[in-house]
Amino acid sequence: MRTLALVLSGNSEIVDKKISMAAVQTKPRDLRNFAASNLEAVTDASHTIVTTWHPKQPQPNESKYLSDDIPEQVIVSPIVMSALLHAHGKAIYSKLVHLLAIFSSIPEARASAGWIWEHWANAQISGGGDFILKPITFKQPTGTTTQSEPTSASDTTGPISIRIPPLKISLFDVKTRLSVTCNSDYYFIPASKNNATFDAFFHHKDNGIGLQMTLSDNHSLNADGLKKLYDRLQARKETQHIYVVVVRKGHTFKNFKPTPTPIQQKRFRFFTLELELPPGMCLFLP
Repeated sequence: MRTLALVLSGNSEIVDKKISMAAVQTKPRDLRNFAASNLEAVTDASHTIVTTWHPKQPQPNESKYLSDDIPEQVIVSPIVMSALLHAHGKAIYSKLVHLLAIFSSIPEARASAGWIWEHWANAQISGGGDFILKPITFKQPTGTTTQSEPTSASDTTGPISIRIPPLKISLFDVKTRLSVTCNSDYYFIPASKNNATFDAFFHHKDNGIGLQMTLSDNHSLNADGLKKLYDRLQARKETQHIYVVVVRKGHTFKNFKPTPTPIQQKRFRFFTLELELPPGMCLFLP
């Protein structure tokens, strides 16, 4: 009742802070214990995180009506669930990446390398830091002869550095409204298992940045997928955006298949980003 009174009196921020603090202070192993036990003490932290209920309540005419109820523990509300994800989501994500890294050291599991690289790169970039982007150049007809000359798809001929703050990971799908994916505090990852054109995107100052992780020296560029990425980035800021191919350090990315069209080059500047693998990371990469 005290919590309800705070919300009704316009002090919901106090309640939000209490929920966030409880989520941060609750360790994953404690959360598992809360969900597996039947703790009813009001003073216990578990009472704030989980609640007990009886999803299957037999009717008087059923044989199980006189049997003991079987309680279940569930997260008390979507707000608490959101606080738990913000507090522990990235830590759990990092553990998953290390598990995949160990799994990838098995030669028979070599096909999983691309997935491992994508997950690890997402974790590294969303964690924030200083990164160097190198512009990609394309050979295109000069317009006067049949010869081709390398031209940069960027307005700069040299590398540029960007500083990315820590970002919260958020999944989205084709039904997610464009306005939902305009928040610059989030790192957006498509929920679909196979997104051919981009693996993630986020907003950085006046630019939207799309990311494609690859272990290959070339990558397909689906026009429809690139247009969908552009529409989401444009929803926040109408400008020329950035498309980044993320590769491991020392790996050379040659080109797209097909080469970006003039319209696509007006909409995006194309770069590569090299990430250095940490010592001891057993990635079975080609």
